[in-house]
Amino acid sequence: MTMEYPPTELPTFQNLGVTDAPAVADVDAPAVAQEWLTSLASALEAKDAAAAASLFVEGAYWRDLLAFTWDLRTFRGPRAIKAFLSDTLGQAQPKSFTLTPGTAAAQAPFPDILWLIALFTLETASGPTTGVLRLVPTPDGSWKAHGVLTSLEGLAGRPERIGPLREQSEQPAYHEQPTLENANPTVLIVGGGHSGLDVAARLRANGVDSLVLEKNARVGDNWRGRYESLVLHDPVWYDHLPYLPFPPTWPVHTRAAKLGDWLEFYANALDLDVLTGTTVVRAQHNESAGNWTVTARRNADGKERTFTIKHLILAVGLGEGWSKIPEYKGLSNFGGKVLHSYKHRTAEDYKGKKVLVIGACTAAHDISAECVRKGLDVTMYQRSPTYVLTVKTVKEAFMAGLYEEGGPPTEVSDLLGASFPFPMQGELGERSVLHFAELDKDTLSGLAKVGFRTNKGYMDRGILWSLLEAGGGYYIDTGASQMVIDGKIKLKSGPPAKPLAGGEGVKLSHFTRDAAVFDDGSEIKADVVIFATGLGSVHDAVKQICDPKTAARVKKIWNLDAEGEINGVFRDGDVEGLYVMMGNLAVCRLYSKYVGLQIAAKEAGVYGKPYRVGKA
Repeated sequence: MTMEYPPTELPTFQNLGVTDAPAVADVDAPAVAQEWLTSLASALEAKDAAAAASLFVEGAYWRDLLAFTWDLRTFRGPRAIKAFLSDTLGQAQPKSFTLTPGTAAAQAPFPDILWLIALFTLETASGPTTGVLRLVPTPDGSWKAHGVLTSLEGLAGRPERIGPLREQSEQPAYHEQPTLENANPTVLIVGGGHSGLDVAARLRANGVDSLVLEKNARVGDNWRGRYESLVLHDPVWYDHLPYLPFPPTWPVHTRAAKLGDWLEFYANALDLDVLTGTTVVRAQHNESAGNWTVTARRNADGKERTFTIKHLILAVGLGEGWSKIPEYKGLSNFGGKVLHSYKHRTAEDYKGKKVLVIGACTAAHDISAECVRKGLDVTMYQRSPTYVLTVKTVKEAFMAGLYEEGGPPTEVSDLLGASFPFPMQGELGERSVLHFAELDKDTLSGLAKVGFRTNKGYMDRGILWSLLEAGGGYYIDTGASQMVIDGKIKLKSGPPAKPLAGGEGVKLSHFTRDAAVFDDGSEIKADVVIFATGLGSVHDAVKQICDPKTAARVKKIWNLDAEGEINGVFRDGDVEGLYVMMGNLAVCRLYSKYVGLQIAAKEAGVYGKPYRVGKA
């Protein structure tokens, strides 16, 4: 079918002024990519920023991950690219540009867009760098760049201790876990979930000693302690950890408890230093000394130890542990059980009871579906529209070509994905969401018929934008949507809405001793009320862990800055030596690399001057 797309700044033929674009099969991708890369290399090696910028179309992006800027930056348009290169070429000294064989390919992601992608390598003063180029046709028949990514992959002269550089001893020493008393780390990592372990693994591979402080009794308990029915909705190919992918026998979707066991195995297999059952009491930043004083307490006996370190990494999640429960009149007088979804473990606890789940995103659907499978009477109250797409569409369309069986190596897929700056991913999302809705039309129309309200995600940009800018608001359907359609999960929402429509629903007014009462006068009897209403903010963790003065200096964490990079994460911005690791498994897998490289470079004395926002 012909799709009508919204206005866009994507490199469409219309926006490029191209009236006679070649067919994909007619493009000699390797030759075109090589010619363009040769021109870029000549300009950059001559430190001619103007010549390099002339190789880009209007609206083009250059995204740099440490290689030129020692920061995570996105520059848009030839003018901004020229300024960035003028300011950084002297420090970066790029050379030895080589097109990666077998990677150049022409693609037509939409009927009105054609681009050519290829990978390349180069050397910068910082270290070996991988690049991704994305070229588009121009009216005169030549090709120019609409996107370039440069990603620092290691430090010059200091490669990761992997492969041929791994431990070679025929009698390797047994790795003994440190104790609170004898640990002497260079870096402290607060949190032993996937984000903390990822960055610990990166640091170890770069020769930097770190210590992970995990408050739970075992690594992985943050996943084992979630509700029993929790299964990762992302497929296995998307969720590998650095250096140690899941085995080929691993199921496509992972149960939470199984992931917890894998994280514990991962920490042991990679010889990561982890102190479990240990809570950080307070972290004091000493601005004049450029270090941190961190006090940790062993939960078992209350013994405390103070560490003095230069680098502190907070890997405490997106707000886990700080649950949000809205205030409703009469809730304190409700006679049944009230809890947040974060505290829910199993529907077995509610046998014979009526359950009201407040919320309509991932946790709400998962818990409601579990209640149905346990034979319980459950009602879901939808407060606002939800972006819904099926797990089938996620696997077969959203992640197709990158994270799938037989797809590219994970490291390559990560770079290809990162080569699309977040603002561009948002624009692509405006189009993709329409295709996904067509694929999921049966589910969406079925939901609309029973009054479940859906939308296109935050700013009509789908799931990624909902995560980046709203922190949620979506559900990847693994079966609960059909339960809603069939009436097995009862629904309280607004009047029937068109697929992807918004609109206000019926609002919850107050609680009585045994019911939730709505503003239309209706009520739902309940014995258990579960609030699946989201979690707190990582700022809550910063305030709890850091001294007040330091916490006040931490401005924004998450959401996008003016350039389209994520605020306050994966680099020390507001406070020197403070890093925040957060995101899903794929995000942390990639960006832990850059946190590890920044700290390793500082420890080796080779960290360059960051080219910060506001400089360009």
